[in-house]
Amino acid sequence: MLGVASLVCALAAPFAIWQGSVAQRLARQARVPTPGGATAGLVIGWIVCGLTVLVIGVWILLLASLVVVS
Repeated sequence: MLGVASLVCALAAPFAIWQGSVAQRLARQARVPTPGGATAGLVIGWIVCGLTVLVIGVWILLLASLVVVS
């Protein structure tokens, strides 16, 4: 659920990663198959985190180039 929420709000992405990891660990300890939602939360969370870092980096580069040009 947090993985889907992170598509709307990037602040939820680290929580999706955390909860996905917890769910996978619990499934491993119980020796049951990993729930698909846990894997999806991890994947979407990491993708959103990566895209967020990329967007922030681009913004910093754009702002730095505007300062240098001015």
